Amino acid sequence: MSYGYIIIALVLNAGANILLKIAAIGKKGTTLKALIANPYAVLGIFIFAANVYFYIQALRLFPVSVVYPVLTATGFILINGFGILFLKEPVSAASILGYIFIILGIALVTGLYR
Repeated sequence: MSYGYIIIALVLNAGANILLKIAAIGKKGTTLKALIANPYAVLGIFIFAANVYFYIQALRLFPVSVVYPVLTATGFILINGFGILFLKEPVSAASILGYIFIILGIALVTGLYR
């Protein structure tokens, strides 16, 4: 289950960020009172909390120099991909090139750890 901790933490982190984005663009507002009443915001916060457990388990098994870059870079790709595909956020050729470099970087970081 060792790599599973990283994958679960990644999916939970990306999911929480996506839920918070949906809450932020909702019509109910972003005041503290509105966010507490917003199910997307509340669920996003709980998912972030669950993410912490799996992140800690991954850190127990792998160096932080591997876990953190993989989580942040892959999360970046997933979250931005969701924004582009489902929220119709703009993307440029430079961004796509950057995503390619990020993917190559993840491959290098994880490949060098073996």
